[in-house]
Amino acid sequence: MRKIVLILTLFLFSIQGFSQPLSPSARVSLLICAPGDEIYSYFGHAAIRVNDPLLGMDIVFHYGAFSFETPHFIWRFAKGETDYEIAKQRMSSFMKEFYDEKRSVTEYNLDFTSEEKQFLFDVLVENYKPENRVYRYNHFLDNCSTRLRDQIEKTVKGQIKYDTSGDESLTFRNLIDRYVVGNSWSGLGIKLALGYPTDRVTTFSEKMFLPDYLGNDLSKAVISRDGHQSPLISGSSMIIQAPMPDRSFSITSPAVVVLFFFC
Repeated sequence: MRKIVLILTLFLFSIQGFSQPLSPSARVSLLICAPGDEIYSYFGHAAIRVNDPLLGMDIVFHYGAFSFETPHFIWRFAKGETDYEIAKQRMSSFMKEFYDEKRSVTEYNLDFTSEEKQFLFDVLVENYKPENRVYRYNHFLDNCSTRLRDQIEKTVKGQIKYDTSGDESLTFRNLIDRYVVGNSWSGLGIKLALGYPTDRVTTFSEKMFLPDYLGNDLSKAVISRDGHQSPLISGSSMIIQAPMPDRSFSITSPAVVVLFFFC
């Protein structure tokens, strides 16, 4: 009978998007996913996992759902004019996608109080409601990574202090170059579409538009509560370990084609 009640509870939660009290054994973590081969996955991905063994719940929320059926999807994506939405999946199905795509996934355990875990869970469930799901994606200022950064900062009942000692003076273009080969058609297309904003120097917080930076910066951050400091991340582990995608020099790159044309 208990199993039937639990199944019905989870079914109602998944259909209606209602929140529910988490148990004391609940764990909330940040998932940082490595870049992929497709243009929309060049910069990686980020998600929040809510794992509550007592409730039989292991789900992932991420602000990265979109439709390829959107007219001129690639061009609109490159310009940052695509509508994205928050998605909710079982952890098993979320992980299968990255396993099949051979993309590494690292999990960072968020050292939240029970109240903070519940708050973040409630916010994500509220965001998942049909009337709240969709948002206008922006490469640098509003994407799957920055949305999680903002939610985590709002969740903490205290102050997050980041370690900015190693911060570099980098433009958005500098950061993009680390993920997209500069002399490639995809790199050229993204930079042309984004235009002048890519040359602006980023702040420490703005660099977290890249999931790798989000995971790294949060792992070094501390929470200050009532005069006491504690790590924001209590531990991390690599769930999937895979090689980085090959973005090596190509004979069909823009520079080679232009050189050949003028020779």
